Amino acid sequence: MLYDKSSSYLYKHYTIISSFTHKTYTTMSFSISVQQVRLALLTLLCTATWTLQAQTQTGGVSASQYQALVDIYNASNGNGWFTNENWLTTEPVSTWYGVTVDTAGRVVQLDLSFINLTGKLPASIANLPLTSLAVTGNELTAIEALPATLLSLNADNNLLSKLPALPAGLRDLRVKSNKLIQITALPASLKLLEVSSNLLATLPAFQEGLLNLAFANNQVKSLPKLPSTLTSLNGSSNLLRNLPVLPASLTSLLISNNLLRRLPELPAMLKFLNTSGNKLVELPVLPASLNLIITPTNALNFDDLEPVITRFFSPGFYAPQANVGAAYTIQTPVRRNVWLSAQAAGSSANNRYIWFKNNVRISDTLTTPHLKLTQVDTSASGVYTCQITNTAVKGLVLQRNPITLSVMPAMCGLGTVAARLGANEPVAVATTSALSVRANPFVETIDLVTTATHANHTVKVVVMNLQGQVVYTANNHPIQKPIQLNQALPNTTYILHVTDGTQTHTFQLLKQN
Repeated sequence: MLYDKSSSYLYKHYTIISSFTHKTYTTMSFSISVQQVRLALLTLLCTATWTLQAQTQTGGVSASQYQALVDIYNASNGNGWFTNENWLTTEPVSTWYGVTVDTAGRVVQLDLSFINLTGKLPASIANLPLTSLAVTGNELTAIEALPATLLSLNADNNLLSKLPALPAGLRDLRVKSNKLIQITALPASLKLLEVSSNLLATLPAFQEGLLNLAFANNQVKSLPKLPSTLTSLNGSSNLLRNLPVLPASLTSLLISNNLLRRLPELPAMLKFLNTSGNKLVELPVLPASLNLIITPTNALNFDDLEPVITRFFSPGFYAPQANVGAAYTIQTPVRRNVWLSAQAAGSSANNRYIWFKNNVRISDTLTTPHLKLTQVDTSASGVYTCQITNTAVKGLVLQRNPITLSVMPAMCGLGTVAARLGANEPVAVATTSALSVRANPFVETIDLVTTATHANHTVKVVVMNLQGQVVYTANNHPIQKPIQLNQALPNTTYILHVTDGTQTHTFQLLKQN
């Protein structure tokens, strides 16, 4: 409030409100002259005018924002954009293609997706008070900086090999289909992380609060601890062999095309599960909430699928599965009985078995997994396979890996059971003129039978179970001395290796009490 003593005027906000009769102006505890008042008013008016003129000259935004947009245009080959309407013209910045300006003259959104940006986004982009930046579907090789105000970044489908420091308030980060080899530390504010189809071998530590995570089609071998807030995870097409504990909040799990043999406990809230293209040998307990299960191309058998078959919409959601049983070779002299087995397909009473020799059917539909070949001769030699179906699990045919049988004429020589043998495989009598075994199946004693020329030799003996664990070993075992095994050994299949000098004979044995 000003008081004019000479003209008797009292001013309030430069408006006369009463009159007095003094000479000088007094305001509270100090005095100013008329000239000073006029100068102050003029300064205010000029400042407002200059600000208006400056923003008019820079398209309605500040000079620093205007210059940042110019830098973006020049650094990303704006002349080559598919659309660059009004850019670098005298038209208001709010009319430039892809630019959103709020009522305060701030550039808050920039969407330059799919218009052929090449090169980079310069560091001066940090001078824009952006909350949203979208540059997906271009050929950018670098983003030098990001605004501190940024909440959402979509840079999918570019050529980025790294990212700048991420703003502390960033909520959505989408950078799939780039060439990223590393992701920097993630802000605590992040809710969505989409980094699929890059070159990532590792992922950074996840912050609590993350809701959606996608890193499909990378080279990730292991995961850090998952946040308890996570609801969706897509890690398909990586190199994962194990998964960490899954959070209770998870409702969607896509983990196809990895190397998983088993899954952790599934959350009670899970609704969607895709595990196709792994190496699963069993299924975990499926929660009642699960609406959709997709799990073909694993190593599941009918014992795994039959109890939960009603949870699948159609065979396409669980078929096909990998072949069952290990491939191996049996070499045996004539006039021996040989048992073939397809028990690796499971033990369900609903299983049905059809055997083939050299792709020609040789059996009826059997209800047991074993096929006995009696007193074989050389005509029995060939490749044997088995097709297994299940009356409850429609549309799935399991194929047994081939068993190659080689029947040799009498006194031909070598007879061994060779190569990778799976659980519950058949017992084959293997013998040669030089060395054979007796009591197969055995209870606790195995006899080595040899010719006279080997009678005084010692041999190295190793007995292993099908998991590769050694259950008996002796380095200098007299060849005519029985091999004494522990009667408490489980009744199952064992592999016997007998090394005589430089030659190793391998036999498959079955223990039965």
